[in-house]
Amino acid sequence: MKRTLKYLLTLSLIAMLGISVVYALDEPSTAMLAVGNQFYNGTLQMEEFVYDIDNGLVVSATAQAPVQSGYLFNPFADLAMDEDSNLHRAVIGAYFTNLTMHALGPGEYGGVNCYKGEYYENTRIFCPYVVNTDEDETNIDIMNKGNSAAQVSVTYYNEGGVAVGAWIAPAELQPGETIRPDVASELPQTTASAVISATEPLVASVEIFGDNQSMVYAGVSVMDSYLYVPKLNDGQDDGWESTTWVQNAEEEAQDVLMEFYSPSGNFVQSETVQIAPGGVFGFETPVGASCAYIRGQDDVAAVVVSAGDSSYYAYKTRGVSWLPLIPLVMKNADGWNTSITIQNPDSAECEAYWRYTDQTGAQVGSDSASVIIPPDGAYTFNLAEDQTLSNTQTFMGAVKIFAYEYQNPINYKNGAYTIYAPIAVVHEKDGKKAAVSVGPYMGGAKDFSQEQYWGSLYGFPLIYQYAYDAEEEEEDPLPAYADHNWMFGPFFCFVDSLKD
Repeated sequence: MKRTLKYLLTLSLIAMLGISVVYALDEPSTAMLAVGNQFYNGTLQMEEFVYDIDNGLVVSATAQAPVQSGYLFNPFADLAMDEDSNLHRAVIGAYFTNLTMHALGPGEYGGVNCYKGEYYENTRIFCPYVVNTDEDETNIDIMNKGNSAAQVSVTYYNEGGVAVGAWIAPAELQPGETIRPDVASELPQTTASAVISATEPLVASVEIFGDNQSMVYAGVSVMDSYLYVPKLNDGQDDGWESTTWVQNAEEEAQDVLMEFYSPSGNFVQSETVQIAPGGVFGFETPVGASCAYIRGQDDVAAVVVSAGDSSYYAYKTRGVSWLPLIPLVMKNADGWNTSITIQNPDSAECEAYWRYTDQTGAQVGSDSASVIIPPDGAYTFNLAEDQTLSNTQTFMGAVKIFAYEYQNPINYKNGAYTIYAPIAVVHEKDGKKAAVSVGPYMGGAKDFSQEQYWGSLYGFPLIYQYAYDAEEEEEDPLPAYADHNWMFGPFFCFVDSLKD
């Protein structure tokens, strides 16, 4: 029997390895999936399908994302009334391979999670930051995005690149199926990195959680030798401190250089370390630094971890982004506020401005005033203080970032050289923060006559509807859910609830 949220006292979920845990409700929260349509010449057609394991289709809906706008799915509108649902997964399919999709919602133990849905078809995933300590633990959720059953394994490495633990999936992972290794039993108490390997393409999320706090980042499937770090905290202003964890994604040891810069683009310091294959090193942020560059001799993977007094957040470092559209930003929206950091990787001054749109694609307010970002510098603006939204009490929508080489007079900016700018987005509510980076647009469009297949989907391996505290455990079989027929049309969202 379903009850209202006020009367939900205990909830149970079937975890991905077949362990049933009874949880006490901490606080209801809304998990959101945001999709950005950055194109200028076509409305994005979408169809959403929400499933639970036992009962099949729960709700379906169709929607559109107009050009230059974001669309917000609320896939748990019905499932939120079901006391047996908490842990979910989702895939969103589209005939475009360069969309930006973000998930924002609660973590397992009262924190806030935000990460990007990944599209890439890689069989190795790198996880630069994995912990198993008295204070913090790690969940790794792995989704098979291939079209065949996959053999999956995880190897854990210490900072020196020595393998300290391993896990092999007990059975092949079916297309679309998600599994969670038991990191706490496989990894000694330490800070480590991990490499996920499979015979089919994968996506993965890495969640770090502790006492009333959590953070998540998407596993790294596309590496580079040059990465950008748009936002760092040096511990001076608000107590937040950032560490950048860099993992060697190659088979040979390599030297990795990290260069730190101030918001005004002044060089602060650099540090070079040698990292063993699979190993990881944590670069601490020096006083005065707010952004950085990472330069490896070969491919590396990196994640930024920022810690405050009672919360932390993480984001995966990426490449640069051309005229990025951020699909979900907020001002005083149910307590949420968003800040955005733009890094200038160019050798010339960068002129940046931004434009807000609602879910209909209509512009909200006027274009912002232009700001000038020095070479190697960074600029952060907060929606709660942005004069562009001074006449808007609350806002939930999208924002488009424009970045050009600075021209004087400013009116000439339409003919200026566009800068590919790294972007970091931080959402905050009640003192807790979650962050995501906006990566480069990769690939292009598919023909609408082509069928969807697992490899063409954006994967979200981990979505919670609530935050919980665990109370007890018992064995329960894993339900079969890989046989759903989900070929539904040009765009769809598939969410299934792991429940008994």
